[in-house]
Amino acid sequence: NWCGDSRALEDTFRHYLLVPLLEAGFERVTLDVGDRDRHREIAEGWRIDYGAGIPAVAVLDGRGELVAATTEGELAAARALSPIEVATLVHRWLPEHLRSD
Repeated sequence: NWCGDSRALEDTFRHYLLVPLLEAGFERVTLDVGDRDRHREIAEGWRIDYGAGIPAVAVLDGRGELVAATTEGELAAARALSPIEVATLVHRWLPEHLRSD
């Protein structure tokens, strides 16, 4: 029962531009925030503020340390973002050895 922007982001993550990026450097895990009342402690630990907007993304390294997060609602209007815009954001999160700048 996800919001429209969360569903749109999920669809965008299946786009042919995003699939290779996500498969190259990420293991995706989804977290249901309900009506912005579930898993609040986890989100806050990752510097995600539900008030800034959801969906949100936290990128952790192999040790579980936070590498990056959408802390300013960058994906809150996911249904209006093009696959290129999302791919540009995801590219910045790739481990350095996988990035082609």
